[in-house]
Parts: sequence; C-alpha cells; structure tokens
Amino acid sequence: MKTIKYLLAICLFLVSCDTEKKVIDLYDIDVDTSLDTEDIFSSVSFVPLETTEDCLLRTPNVFAADDENVFIWDRNNIYRFALDGKFRNRIGTFGKGHGEHGSLNSANYDKKHWIVLLGTRDGFIYKYDINGNYLGRFRLTSKKEMLQAARWNSDLDCMVCEVRKYTADGLTVYLKTVSADGEELKSYTVYSDKEKIGVSMYKTGMLRNGIGGAYFKLPFDNRLFLLSSEGLSVELTLDQGKNTPSRRYIEDMEYREMNSDSQHHIDKMVITDKYIFLSIIQKRACQEVIVSRETNTVVYNSVYSYGPERHIRIPGMAETTFWPWVSDGNTCMDLLHVEEMGEQDLQRLGIDIAAAEQMGMGLNPILVIAKQ
Repeated sequence: MKTIKYLLAICLFLVSCDTEKKVIDLYDIDVDTSLDTEDIFSSVSFVPLETTEDCLLRTPNVFAADDENVFIWDRNNIYRFALDGKFRNRIGTFGKGHGEHGSLNSANYDKKHWIVLLGTRDGFIYKYDINGNYLGRFRLTSKKEMLQAARWNSDLDCMVCEVRKYTADGLTVYLKTVSADGEELKSYTVYSDKEKIGVSMYKTGMLRNGIGGAYFKLPFDNRLFLLSSEGLSVELTLDQGKNTPSRRYIEDMEYREMNSDSQHHIDKMVITDKYIFLSIIQKRACQEVIVSRETNTVVYNSVYSYGPERHIRIPGMAETTFWPWVSDGNTCMDLLHVEEMGEQDLQRLGIDIAAAEQMGMGLNPILVIAKQ
C-alpha cells in the first residue's frame, strides 16, 4: 500500500510540474532582448512580387504557399504568384454573378487538393482551383450563428471555424469542423458566459494552423486551445495577469474608451513548431514576445512606441526588420512594402524605384520567406 501511495505521489508531482510548464507568464516578463533573424531562422529570402496592371496590389496580405505558389489576399481579390515572384493568375471575382463571391472575410488553401476556399460575410465558402476555375460553394453556418473565422487545416483535412452565438443571456463560442463538401462534422465549445453586454464591436479570435491541428485563442481568454484528431485540449495558458482584458472591454466600445488606460490585449499570434510569436497592443506602445515551445519560456521581449516598426533585425539590412504575418509548419512569411523601406536596403535587394515611377505605378511588395 505504501508503494502505491508513493507512486501516486510521484505521478501527482509530475502532473503538477507539467501543468506549471503549460502556463506562460506574460504579465511580469523578466526578459528584454534583441535578436537577429539568424537566432530564430536558418534562412531568410526576399522575393519581389511582379508588378503589372493585372496584379497591382493595394493592401495585401500573404495567406498561404506551397512548393511552387504563394497566395495573396488584397481586399476582395485573390492573386497567385510563383515562388520566384512571377504573377500567375487571379482567383475568383468579386460580384453577384455565377461563380463570383461576395465580400471576403477569410481565404484558405488546401494544398493537398490544390483548392482555394474563400469565405464571405454571409457564411458561404466559395471553392476554386488554383487556376481560378469555380468549383462550387457551400454554407458554413446557420442564420442564428455568427461566423468569425474559418481556417482550412490539412492535418484534420477539414475547415475549422470560430462560431459565436449571442443571446440576451450571454455568449457561447465554439469551434465547428466542416468538410470540403460542406458537411458539418463536429462542434467543440471553448467559451461560455452569462454576461449581459452591449456589444458594439466584434474582435475575431486567433485561429491558427500548426503541426497536429488548429490552435485557437479568444482575445478575452488566456487559454490557447489545440483542436487535434484526438479532440479539444488546452495547449497553453498565456497568463496576462491583471492585464487580461474582459469581454466587455473587447466588445463594448463606450466602455473601452472610458477605460483606455488599461488597454492591453494580444492582437496577433503566429505559431510554428518551435515558437509562438505574439503582438500585444498597449495604450501607447506595442509589445512583441516570442515564446519557445521547447522550454515554455519567453525568449524575446521588445516594447516600442507607435511609429516606425522595429522587429527582429535582419543581418545585412540597415533599417528593414522582420515579424511573421503567417506561418506554415516552420516557415514564416510576411510582405515588406517598398515605400516603407530605406534606399540602402532597396539597393541591396536590387529594387529600382525610379523605373516604377516612370511606369506611373507603385511597386508590389517584397515577399519575405523565413525558414526555421
């Protein structure tokens, strides 16, 4: 009996140690570091995207890539470029005709089947092949549900959606999985409350892909969930202490303005196999944090005032820095806007602004690909 009690005590101790490792303290960070990209990534490459009248980008974001292509979302337009920067084709058309889509609120790529899935604000998903051919559409949510985000996950082979139900009694948030043909598979509740809040704004949860499944975090909840083939679990707790924003602060604009001194919330998150990149909005500054997933510790912490952004230094670049916008496994990507870069860095990359000015158009951004 004593042996059994001893073994149980050891198990409880190990479980408690593991639980402690799963909590990341973001409130009292005793780390103030500066890093180069070579401290985090094994290689960084720069790909200027071709500029023509058919693919002139205005406010673009990169949302996916494979071994041959990179996909860009610009307002209600989707563009496909080759990995050498050459423009390939547009995908889908904004409109109300057959095969045309409405206002976009999500863009995803199923690289196993070379299908682009575009989500609209009315809850539909429009399917196209990578050449832009229309393949059909399906509805993700019912009229009583509010679709906040949708992310295709290759490991789960389905669409993972953040869906909310607001009632007079409170809020319920759950993750819904849907097949590529629109068949609803399962739902998992991640949050529920009985708060009566005058909702005047909505902030989408952070739904990100990672090895093994989809990761999800609400802006007013410190838990980071992992939806895998085994189900839903809490992967980490990103503890913001007293800086944790309430749902009322996030969703009630009038209340937020009255309590602006307490402004503090995680605004962006990028996840790789090795790191979690966090952008935290403060009242007069932006904080960037990198968490090592191997040690469950903060390895980078930087706070800068609003203005010119200063992220991870890139060796050889005078002013240009890097912070990932999206990830795929251990590859991170972002777009550098040419007009925001210094002349010395542009010359290093062989960018000729004078030639673009002669053509009467601006230059498309530069794709940055950073591999770990």
